[in-house]
Amino acid sequence: MTKTGLRILFVLLAWAVCLGATLSIANSPGDWGHSICGAWGCGPPLQALVSCHLSWFVVLTPLAIALGMTNRVSGATLHKIGASLCIASVAMLVAIVVHERMTWWPLVGEWQRGFFWQRCGFYVATMIDVPTVQLLVLGLYLFLRRRTDLSILPEEVAENRVGADSVA
Repeated sequence: MTKTGLRILFVLLAWAVCLGATLSIANSPGDWGHSICGAWGCGPPLQALVSCHLSWFVVLTPLAIALGMTNRVSGATLHKIGASLCIASVAMLVAIVVHERMTWWPLVGEWQRGFFWQRCGFYVATMIDVPTVQLLVLGLYLFLRRRTDLSILPEEVAENRVGADSVA
């Protein structure tokens, strides 16, 4: 097996171990409590939520890092991908607010309506099917990722940039 093949195998093994570890959090002993219970509702055990949300990060983060490290994608393209992920995540969050306003608001009393934003946060925290928060974080990472595309710089600037990168 080549050195590159061993490196890929090691990275895949490390990724699988991380995914297994995050999924096993759901079965960890002890009662972490129902810290997201309140007038807006009561959610599943905290271990299960933490496990699911961290697992989404473990699944999605290598894709974002690989995309950010490859030389085949320009900085402008990374910026656009990041902006698209952020816009999609914010759109999902707005859809959640609108959905809760249309479905939850009419069913509850005046006292519970004071907890509308907590209800929306509860909905986002317990929504493990769609990685809204994770996509927002990774979108921000890609959006803010700065890479100088040396092929579009004047030749002497590119040479100075390469020299500066090799010194640091």
